[in-house]
Amino acid sequence: MRSAIEQGRPIALGEGEKDVNSLWAIGIAATCNAHGAHDPTKKQKPKWKAIHSEQLRGADIIVLNDNDMAGYEHTDVICRLSLGIAKRVRRLDLKPHWPDMPKGADISDWLALGHTREELDALIEQAPVVETERAPESLQILPPPSAPVLVARHFVEAHCLHNGKAGGLVLRYWCGSWWMWETTHWVEAQPHDVRSLLYKFTADAIYFDNKGNPTPWSPNRYKISDLLEALSSLVILSDDFEQPCWIDGRQTGPIVATSNGLLDVASLQLYPHTPLYFGQVSVPFPYDPGAPAPTKWLDFLNALWPDEPNAIDVLGEWFGYVISGRLDLQKIFVMVGPTRGGRGVIARILTALIGKRNVCGPTLSSLGSTNEFALCSPCWENRSPSSATLALAAARIQPQALWSNACFQSVARTR
Repeated sequence: MRSAIEQGRPIALGEGEKDVNSLWAIGIAATCNAHGAHDPTKKQKPKWKAIHSEQLRGADIIVLNDNDMAGYEHTDVICRLSLGIAKRVRRLDLKPHWPDMPKGADISDWLALGHTREELDALIEQAPVVETERAPESLQILPPPSAPVLVARHFVEAHCLHNGKAGGLVLRYWCGSWWMWETTHWVEAQPHDVRSLLYKFTADAIYFDNKGNPTPWSPNRYKISDLLEALSSLVILSDDFEQPCWIDGRQTGPIVATSNGLLDVASLQLYPHTPLYFGQVSVPFPYDPGAPAPTKWLDFLNALWPDEPNAIDVLGEWFGYVISGRLDLQKIFVMVGPTRGGRGVIARILTALIGKRNVCGPTLSSLGSTNEFALCSPCWENRSPSSATLALAAARIQPQALWSNACFQSVARTR
């Protein structure tokens, strides 16, 4: 085999020893891996390994598939692992040249019909070259559209596992919405974003019909709708979960998601980022255990409240509550004071701490309207809204997260 590679002879890759012997019998150098192809319907792992491709480094290879799902999957793996290692990778599918090719038939069966070496050489010469950028999509083989759950499982295995771990899903369906993990936090995704991923996943795929014939998957809105529903059943997260939380149920102190990890503020332990922490708020800076005290900020607060240390403590507690991403205490923070009393500085500092994407600024008039920021009227009795400036900082503000029947307010007055 090494001599054939050095001579620049094409190397044919069959599915088993029978095919290899048939090819050598007509003078074509051929090889295969042990034990043939894996069966994807039984969730077997590929039997062609990277080490097999490495042994063919620099070779001009032609991969021949059997006419069944296992054959196409096996050829897919060989082509993918050989790209960048073999000098050239070509793929020869006999089905287009043998219209009545039975399911499971192979190159040995084709030669047994009386076809010659010259005919095979001509087909090899016409065989398309597998390109690096086209290989993953053009060779995609999926279950049929009539089995959307199986297709969804393929999608999850290909695109939804963090570090290949089944528990670390990076796509979730929770409370009627889609959620995607963005390394430091989770973000809500629009349904059309997920549908777009499914269209891309199935666009160039094929499946085998009841007669074993390869058929384009041809996604449309009905197939994708079925697939979307099936996918939601595989990645669903119970509505009983409340953000932020650990999906695996582990117990820690309050967590602040920073750019370099998940900080347990009680123990000051920094955990690595993981999709198992289901929270949508993260701060745009790293945790630094050696960071110096913020002297300018502390001086600013002492200038605002020289005789009211409790006011500084309340502000600190509010900052911590917002940074943690929690909504369970159902609190709202109102800053009341004159112009240039420090409220704008406080709001800008908090915005810088949690990032602009986590901040919204509704007007007081909007809080009395019927939109999603509306507050119940009893909460404002005996209080003049025009005398207050209200800043809300939360990643996802819901009416029920702001107010309950027993309204509790934290009020800080600036001088």
